[in-house]
Amino acid sequence: MRNIFLLLLLSVSTYFSNGQERPKIGSEKGVKEKLWKIKKSLPDFKKNLVVKDRLYTEEDKYDVKMEMGDGIILFEEDEDKQQTLIIRFSGPYFFSGSIADFKQYYVQLGEMLKEIFKNTLTADEVKTEKKWEMTFWEIGKKSYESPVTIKLKTDWFMNKPEIQLVFFTHPSGKVPKL
Repeated sequence: MRNIFLLLLLSVSTYFSNGQERPKIGSEKGVKEKLWKIKKSLPDFKKNLVVKDRLYTEEDKYDVKMEMGDGIILFEEDEDKQQTLIIRFSGPYFFSGSIADFKQYYVQLGEMLKEIFKNTLTADEVKTEKKWEMTFWEIGKKSYESPVTIKLKTDWFMNKPEIQLVFFTHPSGKVPKL
């Protein structure tokens, strides 16, 4: 009897968690304002946008002070001091919508980025059969020389659309030579 009850409870829990309505891609509020906040925090995200994680005492782990996309914005800093912010918009687990809806939101995000960074960054776009990618870099520099780079990408591999927005910055203003 107890096993039947646990099985029923597990089934009901699975039904309700999978049956939740996910927000439609593009319905998130305040995206443009958050992008402005990211721009204002450049070139050093550690000054205004992230805080040191109190749980990790031995490593330099940081949490971003705001949420966007799937919820958590990932922050990383590598050995060359390049800082990276990663924002994902994933379907079908976090956002609902068709592949066409994700493509349209990619275009909207691209237009927002072009507007916000129009005086400082230039952009190039590559579209293939299963992936679109837009890359922004500092005006007057080659893409690999730019201390600030933004990559906006959407793909729909296996009919699971995703948009990824990645900000790369070198706070010193100098890109390490390879």
